[in-house]
Amino acid sequence: MRLMAASATAWLDVHCSQMRNNKTMMNVLEPDSDRAVAADGVDEFGFKPLAAKLAPSLVEATESAGMVIGIEGPWGSGKTSLLNFLKGELDRNKIENLHVIEIAPWLIGDSSSLVTTLLGAMGEKLDVAEQANQKQAFFKRNKKKASGIGEMLRIYSAKTGRVLSPLAKFAGNFLPGAAIAGDALDLGSDYLEKLGKNCTEAALKAEIIQRLGKIDAKFLVLVDDLDRLEPRQAVEIVRLVRSVADFPKVAYAMCYDRGVLAHALQNGLQVADGDLFLQKVVQLTFQIPLPEPFDLRISLREKLTEIYEKVSRKPLSTEEANDLHRAVDREGGALKTPRDIKLVLNGVRFMFPSIRDDVYFPDVCRVNLLKILNPRLYRWLEVYLSLQSVVFTGDAQIEDDEKADLGKQLDEMLPSKATYSTRSISTLSSYVLGVQWDEEPAKRVFNTVSDREVKEASDKKRLGSPNHYRYYFALTGPKTVMPESDFRRLLRLAETDHSGLVQQLSQYISMKRLLGKSWLEYLLNRLDEGEIPALNAAQTRGLILGLTEVMDQLAYDEHAPHFLALSPRQKAKFVVGRLIRHLRKIKPSDIPETLDRLFNAPSIGWLVGEFIRQQLWDLGEVGDRARPEEAVLTKGEAEKAIKTLGERLSKPEIRSGLGNLPDLGSFIWGWRDLNLEGEPRTWAREFTEDDDNLLTYLLGMRGWSMSTKITYPLSRKTVEAFLDWGETMGRLDVIEASTTDPVKKARVEDVREALRNGEGKNY
Repeated sequence: MRLMAASATAWLDVHCSQMRNNKTMMNVLEPDSDRAVAADGVDEFGFKPLAAKLAPSLVEATESAGMVIGIEGPWGSGKTSLLNFLKGELDRNKIENLHVIEIAPWLIGDSSSLVTTLLGAMGEKLDVAEQANQKQAFFKRNKKKASGIGEMLRIYSAKTGRVLSPLAKFAGNFLPGAAIAGDALDLGSDYLEKLGKNCTEAALKAEIIQRLGKIDAKFLVLVDDLDRLEPRQAVEIVRLVRSVADFPKVAYAMCYDRGVLAHALQNGLQVADGDLFLQKVVQLTFQIPLPEPFDLRISLREKLTEIYEKVSRKPLSTEEANDLHRAVDREGGALKTPRDIKLVLNGVRFMFPSIRDDVYFPDVCRVNLLKILNPRLYRWLEVYLSLQSVVFTGDAQIEDDEKADLGKQLDEMLPSKATYSTRSISTLSSYVLGVQWDEEPAKRVFNTVSDREVKEASDKKRLGSPNHYRYYFALTGPKTVMPESDFRRLLRLAETDHSGLVQQLSQYISMKRLLGKSWLEYLLNRLDEGEIPALNAAQTRGLILGLTEVMDQLAYDEHAPHFLALSPRQKAKFVVGRLIRHLRKIKPSDIPETLDRLFNAPSIGWLVGEFIRQQLWDLGEVGDRARPEEAVLTKGEAEKAIKTLGERLSKPEIRSGLGNLPDLGSFIWGWRDLNLEGEPRTWAREFTEDDDNLLTYLLGMRGWSMSTKITYPLSRKTVEAFLDWGETMGRLDVIEASTTDPVKKARVEDVREALRNGEGKNY
């Protein structure tokens, strides 16, 4: 059941106004210790009028021969608060000769103290009442033989409140034939002799009952928190009210959760049905009424709004207010008691002030509602979002069996197929990315999510954002994700400080994340179609030039799983391409100067081997896979790039460092694709005149493949593209035969292994 928005808003406005006008309202950020509402406290859920109706009935019960009334309700439903309002009602009406006694067995502990507390309190009040009673003639005449009723109660307390075998004594009162353990105590024997009677408990109790009938006094005993007792203690309190102290003119109002107390009695007495046994003890029950529809949700929403305004010092936006309404209406549908509200509010009070700049408030409320009302789903979400985060960052893949397991769990927790049900996957999908209903469990989770959806979740700091999800569970961001403050700082450097940006990017190359990849690779993954459109022209231009400058610092990882993902160097060419396309869209006048600086960037190996080579293939200038719609550069811009790079590669100071490039193979092929085939051949022959350089060159020209294992093949065709085959093989033999260096011998063997993998021959 959901509350319609218009009526809810009006109702909430009324409640908010009432609460703001109430001077007793607690500080909205002060944790609630879950104390019951005092008699003069704020009554949110209608306990005061209920107490006013209930109090006369309880007073009437004290006129009977003894009555036990059960005030029943689940934990947190407000039983103690109702008891407090009842006491306030009775105090205000000041009913003559009514004595209200409160006992808290959970705090008292042992049975002796429990009996003494009750009967001692009754005795004190009866001493006064007996002295004032006009029917004292009998007692005055027999003063030397008889004690006062207060004294008798204290003696009775000493005899019945002993700890010895309380279960056996209790059973003896209820179960035919059960033995009563222990002999009578000698306490108070001097007083008992005055009675002139046998000192038995039964006789003493009969005397007390007779005298109570002659005194104008009645008692209402309020017993709270029976559902907190251990089984042994629960048995003892029931023994007290039903057998030891079931006197006339004494009524008991006991507060408990029926299921919990019945279970305790069942264990304590070892009986088959604790609830049936409880029916023998309690003559009348009153159930704490359920709150009126939506009272709990409205109260919660109003208090959550106050917390947000107090912490943020501004009102909720219309969008946030509407989403908070949805969150409380749907996820809060399982609210059952006022205690549920207190627990949710305490969670929000604890979390939100310290993470307010990193989260979306309605989602904070959702998480805390689930933590209290659906803890299994709360834990599932933490697991799912943590896995989804590393999928988004490209650090991991989730296997189908893992998906199926998570999908089955989700369906068990949210079985409803109704679109707006609080127990449906459809509702969950409104704030968690990648989940949807499907007959196949594995297809319920980790579904395709667009860049736009991820960007929107990240911008709003939603629970589903891979950059923010962990704040909702651990108050800190994911260790595998760059903090938002660091990312914003990087964008400021891109906008205003090129050298600072290059320095930071260089650090990101060497800084490894927990999962092994560098922070630069994380940044390349983050700069996707969702993030780039939010950049301004200066940020875009700065990132193009900064990334281009550091690419040759990024080592080529020949062991990377090429079949799973692009290498960082390959990712960078697509990221820079997207950035150029974005700059062309938002500020085309910046393109000529930006491209001119890009073509002259220090990372010539990456420019030739990755970026420009990709543009030539896309434009159809090289190869047979033209995709002009994918090209970032125009033909004119590509021609300018070829001219600029050709001039740079003709300079001796540039050529002298080419052997140290991180991906020599890609660079050599890219150099050839610049329509300058003769130049890379000349350079290769010159560079490989040195034996070590020859091995470096041949190892750098290897490829990558996988069958039953990963191999790095080197084909004859690749060698012959730039070197003479026979001459190269002959030199390889000479190097192997002449060297005693184990490192060099191992490098020669690596080359021969690559040749065998490339040709299937025994080189």
